[in-house]
Amino acid sequence: MKQAREKNNQELTGRVISDKMTGTVKVAVNSLFRHPLYKRQVNKTKKYLADCQKVAAKTDDLVVIVVTRPLSKQKHWQVIKNISQEKK
Repeated sequence: MKQAREKNNQELTGRVISDKMTGTVKVAVNSLFRHPLYKRQVNKTKKYLADCQKVAAKTDDLVVIVVTRPLSKQKHWQVIKNISQEKK
């Protein structure tokens, strides 16, 4: 049962693009995939609002976010690790 629960936890790595909101950051996640018709590499960027009450994150930090219960209308992610602070 516990393994099934862990599989549902999706983690994404992205860069913080805005930290102007209180307790919330906007994270841009890039994904690279091959176009099915043209067979070219396509870079797609998606932006997520993530809660950052426990982990401090500033603009241009590399962070790991995980799915959580809905915290507001658009905020369904939570920052669990700041990779930029670990490298310093």
